Amino acid sequence: MIDSKRSIEACAQSYGSDADAMRDYLSEGEKRALSLDNRGPITFDSDGNLSKSIREAYSKYGFYIFENVLSEQELEDIKDDLELYVDLVGRTHLKHVNQEHQVNTYVLKHFMTVKHSLEHFLSDPDYASGNGKVSFGSALGLESVLRDYDCTLNDGDGGFKGNKGDCRKIYKAIELGNLTEDELLSSIGLADEWSAYQNSNIDNPYKCFSEVLS
Repeated sequence: MIDSKRSIEACAQSYGSDADAMRDYLSEGEKRALSLDNRGPITFDSDGNLSKSIREAYSKYGFYIFENVLSEQELEDIKDDLELYVDLVGRTHLKHVNQEHQVNTYVLKHFMTVKHSLEHFLSDPDYASGNGKVSFGSALGLESVLRDYDCTLNDGDGGFKGNKGDCRKIYKAIELGNLTEDELLSSIGLADEWSAYQNSNIDNPYKCFSEVLS
């Protein structure tokens, strides 16, 4: 089994003063995951379908880990990439790193924070009602949400605080041209959800008012 300590440590270090808490959280999560009966080789029944035990485990836990799917050479290639990014994630500046590696590094460093923050923002029905999360009927831009949205404000309901949002670091990376909004949304799997939000205000009464003003 692959030793995950270095990966856990690399992730924890991106949380600054909360590194110890994140390290404990990830380590405990790993222990719990390893205790589940939802891993093994890919097997099929006589009809060519995934084995019943796999399907049942997937239904129970929501995921299944297939083991021994990749060859040793494929694993070595992945390890080489991981070695590269473990080093890059720990760096403060990426001036001499190529664009593809820069994008991947920024995403790796901020993946969990950005995904959680945007999911929190999008889960609030107010965002499409003209109540705080839209401006005169227009959905807020991604950069303003990354820069200003804080999940912990208003007793955990979330809110905006100028340039003190949960994702202001990734906002700066976008502002500096180190990655694009599309690259970020695609990498965290929220491209469709964000697009739906951007188009959610078509029938919003606030929109007519904004069009009159413009």
